[in-house]
Amino acid sequence: MPVLVTGATGCVGRALVPRLLDAGGQVRVYVRRDVPEYRALGVKVAIGDADHEGRLESALEQVHTLIHLVGGPMPERGVTTEWLNLETTEVAVRAAENAEVRRVLFLSPLGADPSSDNAYLAAKGRAEQVIAASKLEYAIFRSAPILGEGSALSSMLARAIPSRMRAARLNPIAVEDVAAALLAGDTRDEELRGSWELGGPEVVTLEELAGRTGSRSGILSRPRSARRFEGRPRPPQALIDLYGRDAVANSAKAVAQFGLRLIRLDEAIEGPGGEIWGEIWGEDSTNNIAIEKRGRGYATPEEAAIASFPDVAGAHVIRLEYSYNPSMAYVIVDTEPSYLMRVR
Repeated sequence: MPVLVTGATGCVGRALVPRLLDAGGQVRVYVRRDVPEYRALGVKVAIGDADHEGRLESALEQVHTLIHLVGGPMPERGVTTEWLNLETTEVAVRAAENAEVRRVLFLSPLGADPSSDNAYLAAKGRAEQVIAASKLEYAIFRSAPILGEGSALSSMLARAIPSRMRAARLNPIAVEDVAAALLAGDTRDEELRGSWELGGPEVVTLEELAGRTGSRSGILSRPRSARRFEGRPRPPQALIDLYGRDAVANSAKAVAQFGLRLIRLDEAIEGPGGEIWGEIWGEDSTNNIAIEKRGRGYATPEEAAIASFPDVAGAHVIRLEYSYNPSMAYVIVDTEPSYLMRVR
């Protein structure tokens, strides 16, 4: 049955959409701007604003599951936290009910509570209430901070962490595990109604996590300096307020319910190890010749590409050019055509 993902160009969406495709069935995304990379993979792309109920309802026609990922602690200029996290959810629920969608999956932060003194957590808590009161089946995943390219946590770790935050405890979860939980929620046959916590297998302080990511060459060590805090900009106040409090999730029920196998923290920090997927990208994307090559244990996607694509059509990799979607890259080779790769 078709599934539709809102917020599909964010950190979790980029990890989830390829998994949904691999699972089979029709995958749709609802986004503000076109994403050619998704179209090239066979995803049906619907374009509209997050609060445009009519367009979203049309996109949801005959959809089985809505995965609502719109939201975050740092709204763009001119957008309020309540609009981004609560009002868009209200619109999505109404559109899903009108389109007779069966199920909604919702990603929420650990600590979401309508009475929270944090605007983001309060808005998400109220959004959870909207979903629970709807006619839809639902699964709410309350996640500990997420480790992944483009996540709010990665933005936090790339900055100077104020001393008062460094003792905050958390069990960060790999974005791949969050995507796995959402995939399981979509494919589950029996009725779903409830909330589950998601968190990684290891509890650390924010300072310990910053130290471990700062010494790696993985996805979170954007400043490659071994000096953990010097010379980095101060985080936005929204992130200071959010990550200055403990966020330790108990994933036992989610693991049992959805069959999750959580990635160890060190593996999550290192990233996916260069596992890649690609297809020949020609002028007519409907006639692409599908190929699959995988490489494991490489330090970077570039190394994996060079090792995995040396003999395809006689092509040799020159470089990678990352696209609008950071999980996609164009492999520039010394022959035509080039390749479009999914970097996982």
